[in-house]
Amino acid sequence: MKVVFESLENNKAKLVPDDKSDEIILTKDKLPDDCKIGDVLEIEPTVIDGDNKLFIRVLRAETQKRLQNNKKRREKLLKRKH
Repeated sequence: MKVVFESLENNKAKLVPDDKSDEIILTKDKLPDDCKIGDVLEIEPTVIDGDNKLFIRVLRAETQKRLQNNKKRREKLLKRKH
């Protein structure tokens, strides 16, 4: 599942899924160390030795792609004539 790291408050990270499902709240220590607000993450639930774990990785290319698309949309809106 792809999610966007939206905010961090009191050591709680708010993640918003692409599929418009309910937001996910995790403690900051469960996220990768190099993760920052705005990053696109991939979450994969896994079972290790009988324990449910979340494997979370940062998708840098996807983050950059989305930032570029948003920039193009903003530029297009600014160039519109009113």
